[in-house]
Amino acid sequence: MWIVGALVMVAIILPLFLVAVIPLGVVYYLIQRFYIPGTRKIQSFEGALRSPMFAHFSETLNGLSEC
Repeated sequence: MWIVGALVMVAIILPLFLVAVIPLGVVYYLIQRFYIPGTRKIQSFEGALRSPMFAHFSETLNGLSEC
């Protein structure tokens, strides 16, 4: 709410500010629309790949300490 309030106040004082904010808002929305699903997929892949990798690494370290 603070950010929206600040933007409204600036827009009231400087109406030309809206000329820059509206296109930037559209660009931000488009970037988020593509970025968020990609990030979720990457985190899913990372979680699937990391678990076996750390398990193997842990087993390797346990084997080294017994030698």
